Amino acid sequence: MEPISVPSPDRIFEIIVPSVTACKPSMAFGVNTLVKTVMKTQTTSVKANKNLKFEQLLLIKRFEAFSNNISIVHKNIRKLKNEVMNKYGLLGNHGIFLSYLLLYRDGLTVSQLSEIIGADKAAVSRAYASLYRKGYIDYPNFFGDKKYNTPAVITESGQKIMEPIVETISSLIDSISLTDIEEDDRTTMYRTLRTTAKNIEKCVEEEMWDKK
Repeated sequence: MEPISVPSPDRIFEIIVPSVTACKPSMAFGVNTLVKTVMKTQTTSVKANKNLKFEQLLLIKRFEAFSNNISIVHKNIRKLKNEVMNKYGLLGNHGIFLSYLLLYRDGLTVSQLSEIIGADKAAVSRAYASLYRKGYIDYPNFFGDKKYNTPAVITESGQKIMEPIVETISSLIDSISLTDIEEDDRTTMYRTLRTTAKNIEKCVEEEMWDKK
């Protein structure tokens, strides 16, 4: 079977990469009520309180709106993934795993795929087991008791089922990322989002370290 045409990793990321899962800042800032109250307060009262900086509250409100939008994106992408994949008897995360096996024709181990897309190893392992039972992946170089450290490769059946899935996903990507968004803006958005995700992850790690 001739290799099918698939979107680039960046395009796949737009709709089904759970790198998005790495970009889930908390929504629990709980400052909407506070900001609304402050905005109704007389300006002189706000300025008189040296411990309450109006600009900082607005910055927090803006970041909360950003995190809310991230949550909306994440929630609806999960719905789209599940809806598309369920039509083919698959789970939502199976699409991204098979997509990367299409890109890496020599195969990927559980650890390799987990590292590439930032997914939990246990989730990848469970997905591999399911896809193997369905005949969509195989382990041609497996010799031993465990397949965990053996690269999985996509089978002919796996390639065949991915053809309509890739077409559907590509159409969704166009609808989501090309509508009313210029290429430069889209590039900046993805770059900024990745940087923000890294910054948030660093803050979380530092906070957890401080509590030790």
